[in-house]
Amino acid sequence: MKTTIYKYDLKIVGQNLLSAPAGAIPLSVQAQLGKVVMWMQVDLDKKEQGRSFRFYGTGHAMPEYPGKYVGTVQLFDDGTVWHLYDQSGGT
Repeated sequence: MKTTIYKYDLKIVGQNLLSAPAGAIPLSVQAQLGKVVMWMQVDLDKKEQGRSFRFYGTGHAMPEYPGKYVGTVQLFDDGTVWHLYDQSGGT
């Protein structure tokens, strides 16, 4: 097992489709240098698979089952707060 931490750039609007090793574990989502990024613990020996993530803003409508909660990020340029969910059924 070769485990490390990778960083993934995200967009606030729409679905974020990423390719990551199977079983990748989301660790944190934050604003960094004007971008929104997520760090995941990955096993480089595992095969890549597709993952789907989506943000929902505080006070915005969301589906009854949005996925597994990952984290919250605040954007300081406009004061909005966004909550990231893993919609791919990943761990």
